[in-house]
Amino acid sequence: MLMKLKKYIGPQIFYRRVFSMAIPLGFQQLISSCMGIIDSLMVSWIGQVTAVGTAVQIETLCTSVSWACATGVGIFSVQFFGARDYKNLKKSFGLSVVLAVISGAIWFFIATFFGENILRFYINDSKVIANGLLYLNIAKYSYFPLALSFVFNLTYRNINKPKVPLIVGIVAMLINIVANYVFIFGLYGFPALGIQGAALGTCLAQMIALCIHIVFACSTHQPFIGTMKEMFTLKMRFVRPILQKTLSIVVNELFFGFGSTLFIKAFGALGTQSMDAYYVGEKISNLFYAFANGFSNAVAAIIGVSLGSGNGHKAKEEGDYLMSLSAIMSVFF
Repeated sequence: MLMKLKKYIGPQIFYRRVFSMAIPLGFQQLISSCMGIIDSLMVSWIGQVTAVGTAVQIETLCTSVSWACATGVGIFSVQFFGARDYKNLKKSFGLSVVLAVISGAIWFFIATFFGENILRFYINDSKVIANGLLYLNIAKYSYFPLALSFVFNLTYRNINKPKVPLIVGIVAMLINIVANYVFIFGLYGFPALGIQGAALGTCLAQMIALCIHIVFACSTHQPFIGTMKEMFTLKMRFVRPILQKTLSIVVNELFFGFGSTLFIKAFGALGTQSMDAYYVGEKISNLFYAFANGFSNAVAAIIGVSLGSGNGHKAKEEGDYLMSLSAIMSVFF
């Protein structure tokens, strides 16, 4: 019995490696959750929690699909990194960029032409819908940098550099706070834009975060950055197996994301006050998922590198260690 349990206990150096990745990734997720709380707090001062929260449901679906695209390609890119196959690592990054642009374009199109219908699906309040459209018509431009930022975030995770997206996330959060405050309430000579200011602040933060990613990756010659030809010359024999894996993740995340938004439909039937309460409570509950998501991302990176280096036995050992650690962390959190 003790021998069976022993295989689930790893050496100290292994746990140091896990937490050196999981903690930055967890804090990155925590920052994203805090941004949501801050946004909810600021729009609550102008009485627009429900309008913004309902409009954000399209962004939630965009986030789910974009994350799924980056994760699906990431299954392969982390193995390319483990095998030191930088040629295919660059191609996988290029494919992730292409899928991110497609995802952003699809949700931008949906928000542009079906935004009002989607808002009406969740709540039948003409005032909320009108205000939600004011937010959505600006916020939809953030879908492209949002999707592309996922590509950078997950690629850094896969090459064991989780601190980079953490730092970029902190900068984005600070920009979002300042920009929201300035644009919502009209400070320093800017007009008071109200709910549109909240959307503008979000767009600005996402765009600057993406610019930081691009400049840093290119200036530091990250291993996934190459010439346009190296990244975007993609043949079907390379793309097909990746898309087959990615499609299943996209479908899963699309259904899961849509399912989670049905809570909004249920609370929408109870009225605006219930919606306000749900949105605030949901943002706070997301804090508890931050480190769980960070841990799961660390698991994907660690196992992927071992598999990519061709060491299946090591990957299985690490999988056993992580299974027991995840059980302990689940009870703790």
